[in-house]
Amino acid sequence: TKGDENYFESITFLSVEVHCPRKSTKDAFEIHDCGPAKVLLMCCEIVGGGADGLFINNSTNVHLLETDISLPHGRGILANDHFVIEESAVYNCGAYGIEGRGGWDERGDNHIQPGPWTAQGGRRG
Repeated sequence: TKGDENYFESITFLSVEVHCPRKSTKDAFEIHDCGPAKVLLMCCEIVGGGADGLFINNSTNVHLLETDISLPHGRGILANDHFVIEESAVYNCGAYGIEGRGGWDERGDNHIQPGPWTAQGGRRG
């Protein structure tokens, strides 16, 4: 790396467990400034978070595969960029499952707590 810049073509998190207290003011897990690098969370578990469970920002190639996100104080996922969620679950969130401002692709059998955002990146209704 050079400064805060990412020069990796891909980053994989395999079977990572993150537990963050709901009384925290922070997100449980954040993916920032990875640009077009592929970021894969595979068979991971993110539990808790005082704000959101997972925050995605300035990272346009994120893929969640067989990953569970539960019990954040707010949203399960807040994503400013488009991402892929596959065979994953987002549940028991304080607010709702996903706020995906850039939209998302769902693949396979996902279990996502309902909310006001659509996979196309807009609000319902």
